[in-house]
Amino acid sequence: MKRVLPILIMLSTLQLNAQESVLQLSLADCYTMAKKNSPLYAAKQLISKGSDAGVNAIQTARYPQLNFTARASYQSESISIPELVPGMPAVTLSKDQYKTVLDVSQLIYDGGVINANKALLIAQSTSSIAQTEIQLDAIRQQVNEFVIAKMLMQKQLEVLQIASDELEQHIHQMEQAIKNGVMLHSDEQKLQVAMLKLNQQKIEALAAFDAAAHSLNHLLGLADHQKLDIVINLPDLPMEPDYQHRSEMNYFSSRLSTLDAQIELNKNKRRPILAAVVQGGYGRPGLNLLDDSFQPWYFAGITLKWQLWDWQKTGYLNQGLAIQKKLILNQQESLEYNLENARITLLTKLDAFKQSLAVDDTMLTLQKDIVSSESNKLNLGMATTTDYLSAVNDQKEIMLLKETHTIQLLKTRLDYLNLLGLPKIENDENE
Repeated sequence: MKRVLPILIMLSTLQLNAQESVLQLSLADCYTMAKKNSPLYAAKQLISKGSDAGVNAIQTARYPQLNFTARASYQSESISIPELVPGMPAVTLSKDQYKTVLDVSQLIYDGGVINANKALLIAQSTSSIAQTEIQLDAIRQQVNEFVIAKMLMQKQLEVLQIASDELEQHIHQMEQAIKNGVMLHSDEQKLQVAMLKLNQQKIEALAAFDAAAHSLNHLLGLADHQKLDIVINLPDLPMEPDYQHRSEMNYFSSRLSTLDAQIELNKNKRRPILAAVVQGGYGRPGLNLLDDSFQPWYFAGITLKWQLWDWQKTGYLNQGLAIQKKLILNQQESLEYNLENARITLLTKLDAFKQSLAVDDTMLTLQKDIVSSESNKLNLGMATTTDYLSAVNDQKEIMLLKETHTIQLLKTRLDYLNLLGLPKIENDENE
């Protein structure tokens, strides 16, 4: 018995420490914290900021455009006009020429190209965010796995503790029986070996529990030593298939919007572009080519640019985009088909685990009676220690099996909700 005590003390100390400073969280809280702690969450913010900057850049095309150019050149020949009319001197321009020009233009009508470019950029940004959200959804599954692992190990520890209490009680009873000469010392040693095996299983289960707890804390951005109490309140499972809450559906929708925006942009590029132009300059020669002196000049006007024929380029481009839309719809249909198959499989698992739990309850009730009977027989000397330990071990295995089925049922329910994209965490807009 002395060899068992140090292990019991160590396990008790670890369990006491686990009760300190407990933070209670709902499963939805865990999803939100894990999402915010992920580097991908920051990527979403960067995509939004980049989109805003891009929209502002596109908007500048509506503002006046101001350009300045300067040129100095020397040419081998220049214009020379001889004296054709008496009294009109001959004109010979200098071979070195200079020009500085300030060009101001103001867009008047662009055919809707600017608005179409903005719509396309916003649609592309929305699509990128939706794609990032798909990756963030994988974090929710990680949270589920670590929470389930913690629960499973916790239940194993509880079952092992019940078995330990049962053995410890009989060890005390056997010590008295040995003193009275009713039992052999070897019988007590068998119980002590069984106790040591249980303690060894506790150590392994506790190590697995700590590993899952540390992984979950890291995922949530919490300190390793922070203890958690995860409250799981699941809604009723929808029996009808509805996958519109999944991030993939938002992604498909945003991709279709992006292609629609590109089609609209291609159409608008075929429209005329009208702009007002003002130029002012200084140089030699000026607008008057017969004056070889330095002089200022300016002109103002309106320009119209219109591509009347593009050899059906726009039509071909939009035809390709229309095919891409059909491919996206096909991908969405394929995803929904695979999701429905997975949903049916999960429903089958749910029924199977429910039936297994009913059998577990029956087996456990019977096995408890067997353990009680073997315990009485052992006390009366009508059964061996081996018979009793076999009954206790069978009871422990049935209890572990029941707890495993219970947690597997919970995990399957979580998987079912996750398959439907539920529960949907709608709080990004308020952050």
